[in-house]
Amino acid sequence: MEHITYQTNLYATQKDINTTFKTTSDKVMNFVAILLYMGIIPANAVEDYWSMRTRIPQVADLMSSKRFWLMKRLIHFNDNSNTPGSIDRFFKVRPLFTFLSTAFRKEAQTPRQSVDEIMVAYKGKKAGNLRQYIQNRPHKW
Repeated sequence: MEHITYQTNLYATQKDINTTFKTTSDKVMNFVAILLYMGIIPANAVEDYWSMRTRIPQVADLMSSKRFWLMKRLIHFNDNSNTPGSIDRFFKVRPLFTFLSTAFRKEAQTPRQSVDEIMVAYKGKKAGNLRQYIQNRPHKW
Protein backbone atom coordinates (compact mmCIF):
# COMPACT_ATOMS: atom_id res chain seq x y z
CA MET A 1 0.00 0.00 0.00
CA GLU A 2 2.88 2.37 0.71
CA HIS A 3 4.08 2.08 -2.89
CA ILE A 4 0.60 2.81 -4.29
CA THR A 5 0.22 5.75 -1.90
CA TYR A 6 3.58 7.19 -2.91
CA GLN A 7 2.94 6.76 -6.65
CA THR A 8 -0.57 8.23 -6.39
CA ASN A 9 0.69 11.30 -4.53
CA LEU A 10 3.54 11.63 -7.04
CA TYR A 11 1.13 11.45 -9.98
CA ALA A 12 -1.15 14.05 -8.38
CA THR A 13 1.87 16.36 -8.07
CA GLN A 14 2.96 15.68 -11.66
CA LYS A 15 -0.57 16.20 -12.94
CA ASP A 16 -0.68 19.53 -11.08
CA ILE A 17 -4.38 19.39 -10.34
CA ASN A 18 -6.01 22.51 -8.92
CA THR A 19 -6.87 20.86 -5.62
CA THR A 20 -4.34 19.93 -2.97
CA PHE A 21 -4.43 16.16 -3.05
CA LYS A 22 -2.61 14.10 -0.45
CA THR A 23 -3.56 10.54 0.33
CA THR A 24 -2.52 8.02 2.95
CA SER A 25 -2.25 4.24 3.00
CA ASP A 26 -5.49 4.05 4.99
CA LYS A 27 -7.35 6.05 2.35
CA VAL A 28 -5.94 3.88 -0.44
CA MET A 29 -7.02 0.80 1.52
CA ASN A 30 -10.51 2.30 1.92
CA PHE A 31 -10.64 2.96 -1.83
CA VAL A 32 -9.72 -0.66 -2.60
CA ALA A 33 -12.28 -1.87 -0.03
CA ILE A 34 -14.98 0.23 -1.72
CA LEU A 35 -14.08 -1.20 -5.14
CA LEU A 36 -14.30 -4.75 -3.74
CA TYR A 37 -17.63 -3.97 -2.07
CA MET A 38 -18.97 -2.52 -5.33
CA GLY A 39 -17.97 -5.72 -7.10
CA ILE A 40 -19.77 -7.89 -4.56
CA ILE A 41 -22.85 -5.71 -4.04
CA PRO A 42 -23.51 -3.87 -7.31
CA ALA A 43 -25.78 -0.84 -7.58
CA ASN A 44 -27.49 0.43 -10.73
CA ALA A 45 -25.03 3.32 -10.90
CA VAL A 46 -21.90 4.17 -8.91
CA GLU A 47 -23.55 7.38 -7.72
CA ASP A 48 -26.24 5.28 -5.98
CA TYR A 49 -23.80 4.35 -3.21
CA TRP A 50 -23.84 8.00 -2.07
CA SER A 51 -27.33 9.05 -3.23
CA MET A 52 -29.83 10.13 -0.55
CA ARG A 53 -32.42 7.54 -1.61
CA THR A 54 -30.16 4.56 -2.11
CA ARG A 55 -27.27 5.50 0.17
CA ILE A 56 -25.16 2.54 1.28
CA PRO A 57 -23.47 3.46 4.57
CA GLN A 58 -20.70 0.85 4.20
CA VAL A 59 -19.44 2.91 1.26
CA ALA A 60 -20.68 6.44 1.94
CA ASP A 61 -19.34 6.52 5.51
CA LEU A 62 -15.92 5.32 4.38
CA MET A 63 -15.24 7.97 1.74
CA SER A 64 -17.09 10.88 0.14
CA SER A 65 -18.23 10.62 -3.45
CA LYS A 66 -15.97 13.50 -4.48
CA ARG A 67 -12.95 11.84 -2.87
CA PHE A 68 -13.79 8.48 -4.50
CA TRP A 69 -13.91 9.98 -8.01
CA LEU A 70 -10.70 11.91 -7.38
CA MET A 71 -8.94 8.74 -6.14
CA LYS A 72 -10.25 6.83 -9.15
CA ARG A 73 -8.80 9.48 -11.44
CA LEU A 74 -5.42 9.68 -9.71
CA ILE A 75 -4.64 6.15 -8.49
CA HIS A 76 -1.25 5.08 -9.84
CA PHE A 77 1.03 2.08 -9.46
CA ASN A 78 4.13 3.22 -11.37
CA ASP A 79 5.96 6.46 -12.16
CA ASN A 80 5.11 7.70 -15.66
CA SER A 81 8.43 9.52 -15.93
CA ASN A 82 10.28 6.16 -15.78
CA THR A 83 8.63 4.71 -18.89
CA PRO A 84 11.01 2.09 -20.33
CA GLY A 85 12.30 2.29 -23.88
CA SER A 86 10.98 -1.19 -24.62
CA ILE A 87 7.30 -1.77 -25.16
CA ASP A 88 5.70 -3.05 -21.96
CA ARG A 89 1.95 -2.88 -22.32
CA PHE A 90 1.55 -3.46 -18.59
CA PHE A 91 4.12 -0.90 -17.43
CA LYS A 92 1.59 1.12 -15.44
CA VAL A 93 0.43 -1.89 -13.41
CA ARG A 94 3.62 -3.99 -13.47
CA PRO A 95 4.42 -3.34 -9.75
CA LEU A 96 0.93 -4.54 -8.83
CA PHE A 97 1.36 -7.70 -10.94
CA THR A 98 4.74 -8.38 -9.33
CA PHE A 99 3.43 -7.83 -5.81
CA LEU A 100 0.37 -10.05 -6.30
CA SER A 101 2.41 -12.77 -8.01
CA THR A 102 4.89 -12.84 -5.13
CA ALA A 103 2.13 -12.81 -2.51
CA PHE A 104 0.23 -15.66 -4.18
CA ARG A 105 3.39 -17.79 -4.44
CA LYS A 106 4.03 -17.39 -0.71
CA GLU A 107 0.69 -18.99 0.15
CA ALA A 108 0.75 -22.67 1.01
CA GLN A 109 -0.45 -25.08 -1.67
CA THR A 110 -3.18 -27.41 -0.43
CA PRO A 111 -4.87 -30.34 -2.19
CA ARG A 112 -8.23 -28.57 -1.88
CA GLN A 113 -7.27 -25.51 -3.92
CA SER A 114 -8.78 -25.02 -7.33
CA VAL A 115 -8.39 -22.50 -10.08
CA ASP A 116 -11.32 -21.36 -12.16
CA GLU A 117 -11.50 -19.21 -15.25
CA ILE A 118 -14.27 -17.27 -16.85
CA MET A 119 -14.69 -16.08 -20.40
CA VAL A 120 -15.87 -12.51 -20.77
CA ALA A 121 -17.22 -11.41 -24.12
CA TYR A 122 -15.35 -8.33 -25.33
CA LYS A 123 -15.84 -6.69 -28.71
CA GLY A 124 -13.81 -3.54 -28.12
CA LYS A 125 -10.59 -2.69 -29.90
CA LYS A 126 -8.51 -1.38 -26.99
CA ALA A 127 -7.24 -4.83 -25.98
CA GLY A 128 -5.25 -5.04 -29.21
CA ASN A 129 -3.28 -8.26 -29.50
CA LEU A 130 -4.14 -9.30 -25.93
CA ARG A 131 -7.38 -10.81 -27.22
CA GLN A 132 -7.27 -14.46 -28.25
CA TYR A 133 -9.48 -16.38 -30.61
CA ILE A 134 -10.39 -19.71 -28.98
CA GLN A 135 -12.39 -21.83 -31.39
CA ASN A 136 -14.14 -24.29 -29.04
CA ARG A 137 -15.39 -21.72 -26.54
CA PRO A 138 -18.85 -20.13 -26.36
CA HIS A 139 -17.22 -16.68 -26.45
CA LYS A 140 -14.67 -17.14 -29.19
CA TRP A 141 -13.11 -13.73 -28.58
